[in-house]
Amino acid sequence: MTTRIAFPTDDGRTISRHFGQALEFLVVAVEDGEVTGWETRAKPAHSHEQGGASGGQVSVGDIEVAQGEGGGNGRGHQAMFDLLADCQVLIAGGMGRPAYDRAAAMGLEVFLPGEKEIEYALQAYLAGTLTSDMRRVHEHGTGHEH
Repeated sequence: MTTRIAFPTDDGRTISRHFGQALEFLVVAVEDGEVTGWETRAKPAHSHEQGGASGGQVSVGDIEVAQGEGGGNGRGHQAMFDLLADCQVLIAGGMGRPAYDRAAAMGLEVFLPGEKEIEYALQAYLAGTLTSDMRRVHEHGTGHEH
């Protein structure tokens, strides 16, 4: 069975400190403890300028990752969570309480580690040693899901 792990990121290498402000998700497919694929999913613009298709290659560790097309022109936070519909795990640097609650309600296993590098957080997850710091859940006023 394939497990998909989503990392909010701005550069494909580091975990974004804030889930809602990241430019994209790096989704890693894992089967039987082995990485079987990587995919970049552009998030709907938060306040970042998003131009057409992104295309190209991004290096993650020693792996060249083909970037998907830009897309995701949906509105609001629903479109952001729709990108995670096939994922089972979310590893973020921090997020607002409403977003955390929504991810958990979707059935996502959410980790909020102190680790900044995607590669190291992924290895810790695969080894079963990744921990979560609930202080990284930010309390927001009503209506914010970042």
